[in-house]
Amino acid sequence: MTPATLPALQVPFDGALVRTGAFSRGFGHRRKTGLLAEGPDFTALLAASDIVAAGAAQAAVRGRSGR
Repeated sequence: MTPATLPALQVPFDGALVRTGAFSRGFGHRRKTGLLAEGPDFTALLAASDIVAAGAAQAAVRGRSGR
């Protein structure tokens, strides 16, 4: 999926929410933690790899539980 695909799905693309960096679990965790702390309004996350997604998911679970 690319940013150009989103309008076809009626999903607006917000470049301010894009984070680039390493393809690692730690990167996904750090960036998702940062997004949660910044507080932008988003309903989904698209990761470039399963490893990045795993780190982001871990951050989401920890963010919800307060740990």
